[in-house]
Amino acid sequence: MANNDAHEWVNLSEAARMLGVHPSTVRTWADRGDLASQRTRGGHRRFRQVDLEEWAANHRQGSPPAIALVVQSAMGRARMEMTDGQLSQLDWYAKMPEAAREEHRRMGRRLLALLSKYLTSETAAEHDALLPEVRLLGLDYYRLGVAGQLSLTENVRAFLRFHDFLTESVMQMADAAGPAKAESVAGLYRLTARFTNEVLVALITAHEAGV
Repeated sequence: MANNDAHEWVNLSEAARMLGVHPSTVRTWADRGDLASQRTRGGHRRFRQVDLEEWAANHRQGSPPAIALVVQSAMGRARMEMTDGQLSQLDWYAKMPEAAREEHRRMGRRLLALLSKYLTSETAAEHDALLPEVRLLGLDYYRLGVAGQLSLTENVRAFLRFHDFLTESVMQMADAAGPAKAESVAGLYRLTARFTNEVLVALITAHEAGV
């Protein structure tokens, strides 16, 4: 953990108090990768307050637990990479101006909000009604890549990085859920794949059109 943001981190007991659950429950979520955390040099878990607040907000808003877990886990993974400096080692991220990096982070939050809305839609008609907004997100990702001086290949790699967070989060949830819930998790995976495919195709289409 960086020293300059140490005040944003809380220990296991404080995290449990914030979420209103037993510390062992928080530990289980962290061990499964459902709740982002880091360990101190002494091996103690620390949790970012913003991750805990988002987790609590997702549950207060009544999002189905599986969807809340995917969104929370994906955002937690993204934040962990930023905190650890892993993203700065990637060529496409290193060449982006700071303003473009900040916009990329905002786009990630926007993507997760729209994905959550998409996954909670119950009918095919509701999914289809959201497709224009999903495709607009792809167009905006293309424009962000242009502003960040990325080639098409680099722009696709940038999007796929976030795509990987989503698919890995779904797969983690499948492992934790076990065979009994395999069908529902598979459905969630298919919807997530359709969503991200639409964004990616819209990004490439915008590049071809030179929008």
